[in-house]
Amino acid sequence: MKNKGVQHQLLKQIPKGAKSWSGLRCWQTCKLQFWFKYGEKLPDVGGLPAKFGKAFHSARHQYFDHLAQIDKDSDWDTMDKIAKAAFHEENLPLEYMDEFKAMARSYAEERSYTPTMLIEHRFGINRDESISTFAECDGFRGILDGLEVNGDTGTITDAKTSRT
Repeated sequence: MKNKGVQHQLLKQIPKGAKSWSGLRCWQTCKLQFWFKYGEKLPDVGGLPAKFGKAFHSARHQYFDHLAQIDKDSDWDTMDKIAKAAFHEENLPLEYMDEFKAMARSYAEERSYTPTMLIEHRFGINRDESISTFAECDGFRGILDGLEVNGDTGTITDAKTSRT
């Protein structure tokens, strides 16, 4: 029972406002990590997986920007160059270069660009279920890796898991 009181006191000190799915998952799996991240606001050191993910997101974003500028739906050879630059930008170990480029190339081959795509789209849903800007959201917010709208249908893609 004593532990439950401490958790309650910690939660009272964490600022009110929007919480992401990752924040809720963090609370569910490790209360101490949640406190360090959202209460004490300690920086997330990340590590290799975080750098790998950041480089992949950067490459994907640059690739789709490139396609929008040249008005094409694919340009796989350019993805190889973009992936290599994003890889080096994060100072990733060279032994992962081939794997990273293959993953980026595969992603580019599986997904053609369309002008209705939104990449790294920030969204917020207020507690009253109204849609809000990301910064003003007081309910649930997050970043969609990819969103494509065709008429009344939307397709959301998670780049890390390749789930659609």
